[in-house]
Amino acid sequence: NVIDCVMVHACHGMPDVPEALLPNRKLMKMADKYETLHRTYVFMYLRNLIAAAEGEPAKETARARLRRYTSIVYGPYFKVLGDRLRAAARGGYGVKMVVSVASDSNLSPQMAALGMTEQASVRPPWLSAIAYELYEVRECGGDASHGRCEHEVR
Repeated sequence: NVIDCVMVHACHGMPDVPEALLPNRKLMKMADKYETLHRTYVFMYLRNLIAAAEGEPAKETARARLRRYTSIVYGPYFKVLGDRLRAAARGGYGVKMVVSVASDSNLSPQMAALGMTEQASVRPPWLSAIAYELYEVRECGGDASHGRCEHEVR
């Protein structure tokens, strides 16, 4: 894409970057903004259809469209992530940490799906990350529990 090409050329000091496209120039900022918005446009459009729908049947139709779109576009990633978290919760996944390498084109839609619409409207800074973590919570009562603990994985 244009943004990545310009950034690579500018960072390597190549003399072929037009002045208006140098980082932090107005045209570059506009191109960056609209390139980022296109990554989340369909998701945000479908989410806005839900808000604008009148009556529960129309809202449910809009929700079904959003679920279908997100399951096709984001489903495989979140399926693998969910499987790993469930396996870890059962104790059947020996790996303590998994790092999935992503770029802004992957992070922006995830942020939109997680409800981070303001953050998803701009390109994430270099080396940004989204952490999906699994915690085990142990709640042990006082005398009434007789030393028993309740376990919950969140």
